Amino acid sequence: KEVCEKVVRILNMVLESCQDKLSRTLTNSLPDLSSRMLAKGLISHSVKESGGFDQIMQEFQSGWGFSDSVYDLEEQCFRFLDTLCDMRGAPAKAAKRLEKDWSKEVEKQLTDITFLRRQKMYKK
Repeated sequence: KEVCEKVVRILNMVLESCQDKLSRTLTNSLPDLSSRMLAKGLISHSVKESGGFDQIMQEFQSGWGFSDSVYDLEEQCFRFLDTLCDMRGAPAKAAKRLEKDWSKEVEKQLTDITFLRRQKMYKK
């Protein structure tokens, strides 16, 4: 559980560092983003219906707090990255960058963990 909490802090830090750029990239695609995230179980119906970018991301990130394994965190991250890749264009590029940044930072701070390095679950 303690390792999960450390990974969540790192994931949040990386996501916050690119939040503005990600927000600009996805602003015109919020209905598509929220529909896809709902379909993948990453957000609730109410957030899909009424949420802006900040609410969508807040709900997605809050789900990490219920993870009890690094594997579960990876699964949630891969579902999010898959969502972005399915949208194509700039969101797909953002997914590739975010995956790289998440992986690099987790492995840098927690040297005994390999994160997001198994076979990709999303389209390249």
